[in-house]
Amino acid sequence: DSNYKRISISIGIIPRKIIGQESFDISFNNDYLYDDNRYKLMLKNGKKSNGKTIKDYCSPLTIGDIIEMELDMTNETYSTLSYWVNSIPKGIAFDRIPTRNGYYALCASFERRDK
Repeated sequence: DSNYKRISISIGIIPRKIIGQESFDISFNNDYLYDDNRYKLMLKNGKKSNGKTIKDYCSPLTIGDIIEMELDMTNETYSTLSYWVNSIPKGIAFDRIPTRNGYYALCASFERRDK
């Protein structure tokens, strides 16, 4: 569609237990339920978000960049989520992800942006 000029992409994790959950209002878009409950890196600006806050993390990514993501759940209380860009470690993005909450799934978001 020529009215859309760019796409916004993010990659991260989401608790598996909320996948497929219906929101309280069936007319409400479930994307917001997911967005408020995921840990993600936004590729367009290099910012990270835990669903409640947005903070600087790394430089914006560009075409051809290779992203690696690692979820380390070896600690019984809190997990960490880290990223690499073009094999360069960017450090721990999140270090207080509750391990006891169970399983997480890879979550990639592709959002079309107007003009």
